[in-house]
Amino acid sequence: GEKPRLALVGRPYLINDPVLTSDLKRWFEKRGVAVLTADDLPAELLAPGFQAAEGFYDTYKEARGFVDWALDKVDGFICMGSFGCHPDAFQVDYLAEYIRARGIPCWTFRFDETVGSAGFQTRFETILAFLQERRDRRLASISTSSASGPARATVEANVTADVPSAALPARKEAEAMARSPGRPRRPLVIWPYMGEILNLLVEELGYQTGLQRYMAPPLPLDEETMLLGNERHTESCSPYACSTGSLKQTLQRVLDVLDAEAAAASRQGKVVEPRRILILMARGEGPCTFGWYAIVQNKHLPQEFQERLAAGGHTLEMATMGLSGVVDFVRELCQLGDSRRLRPILDYLEASQIQTGQRPAVAQGPVTGQGRVATEQRPAAEPRPTTEQRRAAGQRAGRWWRSWLRFRFFVAAGRLALPLWIKLRVAERLRARAMILRAHELHPGDVTRAYRQALEWLRAAHSLRAVAAAYRRGLALLEAVPRDNRVRPRVVAVGEIYVALTSFANRGTLENLLGREGIEVVEGTTLGGFLANSIQEMIRRAVRNSRPIRPLVEWLRRHDIYINPLEQQIRDRMAMPFMVHEVGGEGLPTVGHARRHVEAGCDGIVHVHPLKCMPESIAKDAVKELANLYNVRYLSLSFDKETEIERLKTEVSTFAALLHARQAQEGAGDPRHYREVRRHEVTRRRKLGRLVSQMYVNYRRYRNNN
Repeated sequence: GEKPRLALVGRPYLINDPVLTSDLKRWFEKRGVAVLTADDLPAELLAPGFQAAEGFYDTYKEARGFVDWALDKVDGFICMGSFGCHPDAFQVDYLAEYIRARGIPCWTFRFDETVGSAGFQTRFETILAFLQERRDRRLASISTSSASGPARATVEANVTADVPSAALPARKEAEAMARSPGRPRRPLVIWPYMGEILNLLVEELGYQTGLQRYMAPPLPLDEETMLLGNERHTESCSPYACSTGSLKQTLQRVLDVLDAEAAAASRQGKVVEPRRILILMARGEGPCTFGWYAIVQNKHLPQEFQERLAAGGHTLEMATMGLSGVVDFVRELCQLGDSRRLRPILDYLEASQIQTGQRPAVAQGPVTGQGRVATEQRPAAEPRPTTEQRRAAGQRAGRWWRSWLRFRFFVAAGRLALPLWIKLRVAERLRARAMILRAHELHPGDVTRAYRQALEWLRAAHSLRAVAAAYRRGLALLEAVPRDNRVRPRVVAVGEIYVALTSFANRGTLENLLGREGIEVVEGTTLGGFLANSIQEMIRRAVRNSRPIRPLVEWLRRHDIYINPLEQQIRDRMAMPFMVHEVGGEGLPTVGHARRHVEAGCDGIVHVHPLKCMPESIAKDAVKELANLYNVRYLSLSFDKETEIERLKTEVSTFAALLHARQAQEGAGDPRHYREVRRHEVTRRRKLGRLVSQMYVNYRRYRNNN
């Protein structure tokens, strides 16, 4: 009890390695400090905090469990992480804020490959002095306060620290309005910028549900956007800075408009209704750091805008795949939008929430348009059924009721999804054609202007027939752009999805720089491919977790029997054997897309990704090996928060010169001869690909048999 107490929070390989951490743990132990780590505790003590932690990262959940247990037992914390680790860029700061909000000192360290310890030990000495001071205060307070007092204070702090006091009245007001039977508070939906195709998709969803007037599309990114998003977690990847900055810009613009409306209404003696601002944000499950985005944005954005929100009486929420209160939200949307399309979805969600004891137990009756069961009246002379008969009849009606609601749900969801999917595929076809034509345009910028006009026509089309007409019109406009007919090198663009699809995030490499160098670009990473993989995984999970399937699967797994279609699959088997395991993000699909397009005849690979992105860093070695095997050029470009592009222009120009030189060697001056050379080259690559795949199959067969 008389020793200073220090808790070390971080990955075990950091805590226990004296070289990586400048001997941090042993340094404090030698000076009489009681050092605690999560490994010192049994799992039972970590379980409550582990289960309560947000997100999908086991290292964070374990750290959170340890922090919750140690808050009232130690004099200070040190949170440590790896300098090159993007999840640590979030985790270290997030845990430090969590600890400091509860009145406990916390210091952060990030370690890289540097082994010098002089600067670190100076900080260690300062921390030791603080710990000794905290120890003295702790010992002095023991004689004047009961042992349970600090624990109660800590519990109360844990409950209230994450909720800004100024935001509590607004949140209570919003909850009261949501429960009121009158007209709900009108929503205002925003989302981060990730290219015009995503904007097109979300706006179409608003139109199909009758909610387009409640949507505020984001503006394209610029340097100010990235600076706004880089105010916190500055060591995180650039897509976080871009997406967070985009949300901040949109919030500022929306609040400015709402304040102007309120001022104008006040001059006329009217009152403007406060709005419920809803952020649409995707959510990852790790190990890619994308899983942290929604967690930290949902925490920091309400805090940063709480004064402006409170001044106007507005509320701010974030909707992800794990949105709490989704039924109440959809119920409000039914009143505001197209209830005919949204009602079947609401009925199904309401039924899914009802517990067995709350479900209407009726004998017979069809489902009405309001989603309730209309019971059939029995004749007065009918004998009263027994308890067993009523229970059996209720179960039969409940199954029929759920099946009917499920059928209506899938029909309604299909009607909403079909126009969205068609518009997405059409938009991606227009984009793909523009990426090819930019290498041939005679006047730079003509293709971009034609492409933007085509997107505007597509944005105004909402029926399948109108979408098809807009596509034909937009494609004709692109084809009418003056261009040459020369043979150009073609490359496949792969990498992290945000950097690949957002022009500012890759500094215009894919949409401008390569085209100006006369390079045709084929996109391997697309929004449609990403959504298709996500939907496929959602369907697999739904089938596997369904009531008749899940018990069977669990029984088979206990006997070491696995049904492959029901287990999580490799997202792109073309990546094997260059990469055989999922590494998060778009790491494995990057390799699969690169191989597929190289075997189809692409002359090179352009790999774009955020600086220090771990999934793409792992994929980088696999793509380099692939490029060497197939004898194609490979260019890897990493992007952080810098905006200077002179170095980027030089790299792209050099890469393009090498492609043009090889093309000249292969006889590009004679189109007929060149086409024959390319045909033989594609045949060679496909044979090589089949050989590599067969070698891997043989290797796996031998390994499994021995």
